[in-house]
Amino acid sequence: VKCSAPPPQPQGCGWWPSLPVISLYKEIGSSGWIAMAQLAGAMIITPAAYSTLPSALARLSWWGLIALALSWAAKYYTSILMCSLHTWNVTIRHCRYRDLGRSIWGKPGWMVCFIFQQLGALGNNVGVQLASALMLKDISQGFQGRDNALSLHWCIAIFGLIQMVLSQFPTTHTMRHVTPLATLGTLAFAVCAAIQVVFNGRELRNGTAQAFVLDETHTFMVPVAVTHTLESSAVDRMFHGFTALVNISYSFVFFMNMEVQSLVRPPVVRNGKRAIHAVYNLTFVVYLVVAVTGYWAYGNTVSQLLPLSLFPHDGALTVAAQLLLVCHSAVHWQLYAQVSYEVLDNFMLDPLDSNLCCPKNIASRMFYTAVYIVTISFVASMLPSAFDDLAAIFAVLGFFALDLIIPLLMWNAVMHPGRLRRAAHLALAGAAVIMGVLGLVGAIWSLATHFDSASFFQDTDPMSQLSNSRL
Repeated sequence: VKCSAPPPQPQGCGWWPSLPVISLYKEIGSSGWIAMAQLAGAMIITPAAYSTLPSALARLSWWGLIALALSWAAKYYTSILMCSLHTWNVTIRHCRYRDLGRSIWGKPGWMVCFIFQQLGALGNNVGVQLASALMLKDISQGFQGRDNALSLHWCIAIFGLIQMVLSQFPTTHTMRHVTPLATLGTLAFAVCAAIQVVFNGRELRNGTAQAFVLDETHTFMVPVAVTHTLESSAVDRMFHGFTALVNISYSFVFFMNMEVQSLVRPPVVRNGKRAIHAVYNLTFVVYLVVAVTGYWAYGNTVSQLLPLSLFPHDGALTVAAQLLLVCHSAVHWQLYAQVSYEVLDNFMLDPLDSNLCCPKNIASRMFYTAVYIVTISFVASMLPSAFDDLAAIFAVLGFFALDLIIPLLMWNAVMHPGRLRRAAHLALAGAAVIMGVLGLVGAIWSLATHFDSASFFQDTDPMSQLSNSRL
């Protein structure tokens, strides 16, 4: 079985192929399904993504659990399809998403997959970095007070420095010793957050604690009652509901199926499906626990990112949950950055050397990874504070096409399913397009409605992320 990537050139001193492409041939089929499950778990079960689920339920009420189950089932199904498409023409393993697109639709397929994957990776990393910076600032406020805490921009810079270190891992495969820790970290986050949420919920209902939000000036904290009612305005309910549906789907983001499955040894399809079954069953349990407990405890006062609702802010479980989110996000950010790094490697690194010990290659990689990280950090610093609306926009730009629409169309193109199944695939793809458009409209409407209270390069207060503080 061959790989669809171009063969390495053992001699020459040009800019192609890259070192990761050369090392790719050493990594193909080097891992079992458990290793794939660990890697996929670190990329799918992301605290920065599923921390928005209670906020989504606050916009949909308990009916949002139906949307959660349907989104999980749809993404579960398309991931299984992608496992089968990895070797759809039997003799070739398609090791990159764009290579799979080229094998089915030619150069246009390669371009479409390449563009959407780059947009998805950029948007995902901007959102993850912004979420991590909000966690770091909230920790700083808990110990130093609001007046003396680190600014959001400093927190973004700190997270960027962490990425500078991790960016020197040359490929996804070289991070195989870190990803199991990241997967354990996200499970530990869910446990810490759920325990603290239950304690907070009991205190709020017993009257021993009070929920607070920022006033219109974002200066003073005002007490509010915890309720589970929807917004009174029908227009607000409609547009916020669209955004919430997209955010729920976005929490299952995973558009690197081909890249991850390329590391699995034969039988490729069976081992890939084993990993997907394990990861998505675990994902549903984790997401359901976090979504239900978070919305039950805080109701409509829940933050757009659940850890920002936990109190006390300097409590052990609160700080642990926030630090676990930051640590997992650092690895998650790096895994998705490999999509862009590999392209840069192809043009910037010298293929003459068989490793990254060459000073020229080390200097080149440090330069372009630094440019990439600075760009992501700049965009994260510039964006306004509406995290859930931004997440919906990022999801539409990259996630919906790669995770829901393209896999169904690819399967119809090469597997020749029956009429009923083909029609079901087209209907599901059409529903994803409609939901993506409506979610994008809802997010833009929400940003435009609250544009007077937001600004670029704003030093966002984490407390402003509470759902009903955006008055």
